[in-house]
Amino acid sequence: LHLTQTMASKGQVEVNIPLLFSQLQLAGEDGDYDWGLELVDKILKIALDDQDALMCKVICLIQVTEYKDALKLIERLSKQAGKQVCLYEKAYCQYKQEKYEMSLRTLEKLTEEEKSSTRVLDLIAQIYYRCEKYQLSAETFQKGRSNEDSQERAANMAAALSYCDST
Repeated sequence: LHLTQTMASKGQVEVNIPLLFSQLQLAGEDGDYDWGLELVDKILKIALDDQDALMCKVICLIQVTEYKDALKLIERLSKQAGKQVCLYEKAYCQYKQEKYEMSLRTLEKLTEEEKSSTRVLDLIAQIYYRCEKYQLSAETFQKGRSNEDSQERAANMAAALSYCDST
């Protein structure tokens, strides 16, 4: 794959893929995921199966709440790879679509190390909370505690614990 492709024969300007990726990084840092999608699509017009661009597209789709499209792309990537990929992202999309049991089953496919990450534990705790399994939610939030807990995590944990106290 050539990182710079000239399409002068078709009357088009030179497309610089590294520059597009740099702009994509800026879009992500700025939280401008609509622009990110535009940039990813430009990259994918040139490098159809660029795995980095496809992964970025999954993230952008999730960030703009296009969960159905993100799931379709994840399935396509999994078929291409011959194995399940983007399991956390898949589970997150399923969670956002209120497919809680399916999301938990997807998370079960992660490695033990991945399952112990804060982001996975937070997602599991949120799923338990949505399923009104408040004790499990609180316990799972506790497992993921760290010195760097965000205010959002603290609020979610407090909500789960308050339901535990009231039941």
